Amino acid sequence: RYNSTYQVFIRDTKDVKFDQSRFTTGTTPNPGTGGTEAVNLLFRGADFNTWADFNTSINTQFGIKSYATSGVGLGRDNSNALQIKGTPDANDYVFTAINTLTLPASPKKITFYVKGTSAKTLSLNVYRAAGGYDVYNVGDLSTSSVTLTKAALNSSNNGTNSYTGTIDTKGQWVLVTLDLTGLDLIKTAGADVFALKVGSKSAYDLVVDNIKVD
Repeated sequence: RYNSTYQVFIRDTKDVKFDQSRFTTGTTPNPGTGGTEAVNLLFRGADFNTWADFNTSINTQFGIKSYATSGVGLGRDNSNALQIKGTPDANDYVFTAINTLTLPASPKKITFYVKGTSAKTLSLNVYRAAGGYDVYNVGDLSTSSVTLTKAALNSSNNGTNSYTGTIDTKGQWVLVTLDLTGLDLIKTAGADVFALKVGSKSAYDLVVDNIKVD
């Protein structure tokens, strides 16, 4: 307390954890409690709190796999999330999201949270303004947050998806960051912007939450 007012004094980084979505006081509820979307979601419904909103961001030509469903109450802070539970027959696109929001002019990273186990890993496609896409392969994922760089380009000038690696977060939420350095993210409304892929004939029991762009 200073004179007649109370103040917060942060001694070091152990006092706070800046790991939640940003919000504006008076317009956006505390992230994790549902309601209005965080301002920096990659696409509408990317916090998965309102499944109908997420569906508006799905490329309807491809749809979403049947083993990917709304994880009600399974998200961070008991919010909703995307649950991926099953054994895919192929190297599947679980979903491809289209651009349904106004994105930052020069985004530096895409982040999302993962919790659970899988016998193979995840692979992400991030689509470029000039056409094509870059690939980010998660590889082995345990309890430590990871920052990924894009895979080397193949003869088609795209990245190559790889599902080598396993995931076991020991029941914890783990932050995955995609470094967008050198990638001019597409910002055209309605264009494919992000895809999540899984490996074939391997068991997945994962929850994904809060796909954001900064």
